[in-house]
Amino acid sequence: MNSICFFCSYFNESAIPYYIKFYLENLTPYFDEIIFITNEKQLDIESNNFLVEKNIKLNYVVNEGWDFGMWYKAFKLYDIKDYERIGLVNDSCILFRKPDEFFDWLDKVDYDYCGMVDSNAVSYHLQSFFLIINKKSVPDVFDYFMQQGIVKDVKDVIRIYEIGLSKYLLQKGYKLGACYSISDYFGEYSPTYFLSDKLIAKGLPLIKKKIISCSYRKDELFTLARMNFNIQPNNHIEIIKKYNNDNSIINFEKVKSDFKIEMSLYDKISYNLKRNLIRLLRPFYKITLPKRIVNKGFYLIDLLLSKMTDILFYIKIFRKIPFNKISGSEPEFKTEHIYPINYNPVDKKLFEHSKKYSTISDEIFVLKNASVTNSGIVTNGFKMFIPALPHPIFRISFGFRYILKQKIFYSSRRLDDKKKYVLIFDLWSKNNYYHWVIDSLSRLYNIKKKMTDFIVLLPEKSPGFINETLALFDIKNIEYIGEKEFIKVPDLYIQNYTAGSGRQNPLAVNRVREFVLNRVNTGIGKKFIYVSRANQKTRRVNNENEIIAIVKEYGFEIVFFENINFEDQVSLMRNVKCLITSHGANLTNILFMPKGAKVFELIRADKPNFCYWSLASSIGINYYYQLCSICNKDHLIVDTKQFIDNINSLLKG
Repeated sequence: MNSICFFCSYFNESAIPYYIKFYLENLTPYFDEIIFITNEKQLDIESNNFLVEKNIKLNYVVNEGWDFGMWYKAFKLYDIKDYERIGLVNDSCILFRKPDEFFDWLDKVDYDYCGMVDSNAVSYHLQSFFLIINKKSVPDVFDYFMQQGIVKDVKDVIRIYEIGLSKYLLQKGYKLGACYSISDYFGEYSPTYFLSDKLIAKGLPLIKKKIISCSYRKDELFTLARMNFNIQPNNHIEIIKKYNNDNSIINFEKVKSDFKIEMSLYDKISYNLKRNLIRLLRPFYKITLPKRIVNKGFYLIDLLLSKMTDILFYIKIFRKIPFNKISGSEPEFKTEHIYPINYNPVDKKLFEHSKKYSTISDEIFVLKNASVTNSGIVTNGFKMFIPALPHPIFRISFGFRYILKQKIFYSSRRLDDKKKYVLIFDLWSKNNYYHWVIDSLSRLYNIKKKMTDFIVLLPEKSPGFINETLALFDIKNIEYIGEKEFIKVPDLYIQNYTAGSGRQNPLAVNRVREFVLNRVNTGIGKKFIYVSRANQKTRRVNNENEIIAIVKEYGFEIVFFENINFEDQVSLMRNVKCLITSHGANLTNILFMPKGAKVFELIRADKPNFCYWSLASSIGINYYYQLCSICNKDHLIVDTKQFIDNINSLLKG
C-alpha cells in the first residue's frame, strides 16, 4: 500500500524535542513516506541527522492556518491522489507507546476517513490530532482543502476543518469511525481531557501535550476546574503506567525536559482552590425540589434585585450605560394589518396585539468597553444595556444574579481594540429560526447599509441555518462567544430592532425577502405542501395521520423542513401556492412564497400567537387559520370537519 504521513509541528528551538522524535520514530513502520512539516528555523546537526537516519523528509513552511494550514500547503506540494493512505498528524499529543493496536485495527476496518478519537461536540467529527484518509475519500478531501484554503482564526479552523470536514464527508456518504470511539459521550467537555483516564484504559497510546506540560490558558483552567480535572502531570503518568508496561512507554523524565513548565505555584494553588470550591458547591445543585418551586423562587429573587436596581437608577446611584447613536434614514412609522381571509369577528381580541402598532426607527447604538455573553446580553459592570434585549421584561431574569454568575463562574476574553464588532443576535434568535430570520437578518441588512469592515458576534455552536444565511449576506468575519465565557468588546455596535417583540416591520422583512430571493433564484416544482412537525418535540398535530390522509386527497405533498438546508427551503418555497402547517418556526418560510400565495395555520385556541398572520400581511400572503384544542401541553387536536371546510375555502378563494 502506497502511504504517506504529514506530521506537523511548531517549536522555536533548533533541536527537535525528544517526544517528537519518539513519535516520528514509531510512525515510520506504518508509512512509506513521512514528511516532517515545521515552521522556518535552523535545525541543529543532531536533528538533521535523526531525520536522515529515519528517512524522514523535512519541509519548512510559514506558520499560518494552524495544522490544517500546514497540511493545506503540503497537499499543494505533493500529489496526494497518488496515495492509498494518508496520515495527518500533529504534535498536540504525546505518543507514549507504539501505535500498533491502532494500525492493526485500521487494517481490519473499511472506514474511508478515520482517526484515534471522535467527538460529538457541535456535531459528530473526528479529532484532528491523528487522522487517516483512505484511498476512496482522498479526492474529495483534497477538493475540500483546496476550496477552504488557509483559515487563520483558530475557532474557524475548528468549525471549517475539524468539524466541517467530517460533516462534509458524511454528507458525501463516506464511512467515518475512530479506534477509541467515545461516540456515546455527548457532554460539553473535551473528551481528550474529561475522558483522558477512560481513553488510556481503552488503549489510546496518546495523551494531550498540555496535560504533561501544564501549559494551559486561563480560560482553559476554568473549564478544567469545572470538570474536576487533576492538573498534576504525575497523576496522569501513573495512570499510563498502570495500563502499560513500563519498559514499552516513553521516558517521561525526558519528556518533561522538553517543556518549560509555565504554570506557577500561585496558579496551581489558585486552580485547586477553585476546583475544590466547585466540587463542594456541586451537590447543592443536585438537591431536588419541584421545578416549579425552584423557578418561582429564582424569579422572586431576580424580581427583587431588579426592583432594587431600578431604585438605584432612579436615585442616580447607578447610571445607565453611556452610548452614542448612529441614526439611519428610516424613522418609525405606523402599520396596520388586514384580518385573515377566513376571519371570524368572534376572534377579534386575539388579533388586537398585532393589528396596529408603530415600528422602531433605524439606529445603531455604539458602546465602549461593553461585555457580551453567549446569550447576547450586553453589560458594563453590573449594569445591563436594555435596548439589546428582545423585550424589557428580560432585565429581570438576566439581571444582577445572572451578571454575578458570569463574573464568578465564566471566563472572560478581551477582543481586538482596533476592530469593530457588531451584535445582531439575542437570547431568542441564537437558537430560533423565526427570530433569526425576521429580527436578526433585518438588523444585519440595516447595518450593512451603514457600515463596512466589521466582525459579527455569534454564539458558539450556532444552528446551521445561521451560518447558511450569513453566507448569503457575504459575512465571513465572525467572532464566536463560548458557552462558558463572556467577551469584552472595546467598540461594540448594536443595530436596533426594526419592530417590537413578536411584531414585524413590513419594509424590513420585504427587504430581507427580496435580498434572499435574488441570491437563491432557482425554484423547485412543488405547488401545494403540508409541512409536518412530526419530528419536533413541540406543537405536533396529535391526529396528524388523519390530517395527512385528508391533504393528500387534495393533492398536497408532505414536507419535513428539518431535512432540507436553508437554500433548498427557499428554492422550494418560491413556487409554493398553498402551504398548510401547524404553528412553529417552519412558518417563517412563508417569507419566500410568491405574493398572493396562501398559507393555512393550525394554531392553539387557548393562547394563540398570531405573529405569522402579521408576517403574511406584511408580505402580501393570504392568511387562513384554524383554532385547535390541545393535549400534552402544546400538541394540537385538529377538528377534521372544520379542517376540510377550511381547505375547501382555501382552494376556492
